[in-house]
Formats: sequence, C-alpha cells, structure tokens
Amino acid sequence: MRQMLRKSKLDDVSRYEKPWTDSGSSLVADIDQTGIVLFKGLDPDSDDHLLRLGTMLGTIDVGIDEKLLGPTIMHLRYDPAIARENKLPAYFTSNFFPLHTDVSYVPNPPRFMLLHCVNPDPQGDGIYLLADCYAAMASLNDFEQTIIQKRVFSYSYPPNCPEGQIQNYAIFERRMWRYKHSSMCFPNQAKSTLKRFNQALSDVSQQLLLERGDLLIVDNHRIAHGRTAFDPSATSNSPVRHIKRLYATTLKE
Repeated sequence: MRQMLRKSKLDDVSRYEKPWTDSGSSLVADIDQTGIVLFKGLDPDSDDHLLRLGTMLGTIDVGIDEKLLGPTIMHLRYDPAIARENKLPAYFTSNFFPLHTDVSYVPNPPRFMLLHCVNPDPQGDGIYLLADCYAAMASLNDFEQTIIQKRVFSYSYPPNCPEGQIQNYAIFERRMWRYKHSSMCFPNQAKSTLKRFNQALSDVSQQLLLERGDLLIVDNHRIAHGRTAFDPSATSNSPVRHIKRLYATTLKE
C-alpha cells in the first residue's frame, strides 16, 4: 500500500493500492506532487523492497564515494561505542537531529532517500520530522528569498570523511534545496535570513513515526528531514531502533 503526503500535511493522508508493476515514472510523478511517499507493510527483513524501489526511481549508483555515504544499504541504529566517544556519523547516536537535507556538500546530492523501518523505537520516540522547503520559503519576504538563492553558502564535509573541494552553493537553485545549518558557512548578511528560514522550516514541519515495515521515500532535493531524540536505555529489553537507508537518483541526474 502506498500512502502519500498531500500539501505537506501528514494528518490528512490519502491511501490507495498500487501494484508492483507500476513504472518508475509513475512513482516519480507521485513524489513530485508532495515530496514524500510512504509504503506500508513491506517485509523489513528483506532488502528487496529497498533495492526494487530504488531502481524504479532511476539508479542506486548515485556517483558518490562510498567513504562519504557508507554502503549502498546503510543500517541506522544506535551504537553505544560511537555515542560514548562522540564519533561520527551522528545517526548512530540517539541525539536530536535538526531539519536538513542530506549530502549537501557534494555537487550532485542524491535526489531520493529511502528509509525502511526494521524496528521502531519501543517507546515511540525517534520520530521523523519532515518539512517542505517550498512551504518554508513562502513565509520569507522578497529580499530573504533572494538571499537564499545566492551562491554564498558552503557546506563542510563530515569529520573523518575524505574531503572533496568545498564549493559555494545556493540554498535553493534549479529546483534543488540544500540545507544543513550546523555545517554551513555563510556571510554575516545572511544570518538573519537563515534564522528566519530555520524557524519557517520548523513551523511547517510535520511528525511521522515509522512503524515496522514502513518504507518512506523522501525527495532530498525538496524535503528537509530530522528526527526527535530517543532514550537508548529503553531498548535494553526490546529490539533497538533500526532503520535501513538507501539513496537513489533519477537517471537524467
């Protein structure tokens, strides 16, 4: 079952059945409407659904070194050693993640992020936050919208990752959004605009708690995502929160 987010409202979602014989262009068209599609009840113990959907969208070979992205299918789950030593990548911790787009530091970030829930947090935490960047931009004035479309923002490569050439990008350019406040460098004159945009993202964000078997597809060129914190000690007698992640992009990109 495919569940679609319409008009960026997770509390008013349409549901309908779609067979696996759907074309990739049909799936991309669905994502183009809202930026997000959610499949329900797909076997979380199999990688087949991730791989099949990824290749329907275009390609899972997104042209970025595995040292930056990790393996094709990344298992996101709390790792006490990484959390204790404050190593990266940070998604192995239980910390709160602010809203951001993924891999903003490379010239061609993957368009799609696929997340398949193997085990949700047993306490119902670790909730995904999703915000449509277009909706956030609508609350900015003309000057602020001009600022976020200037190529004056750069994004640091993650620590402990091989660095490429850091370039200046716009937050919004050619239907692509890049945003990660914690790793951005920007001129002082953009500071107030970024504060406003960050607040606007928060204002339009919606929460989504993935259940076991849910497979979420996010348009990484449009939707900023984050995650609430969770208590790792609560998982001692229950399966740890475990999400599988895959990137994909359309062939033309």
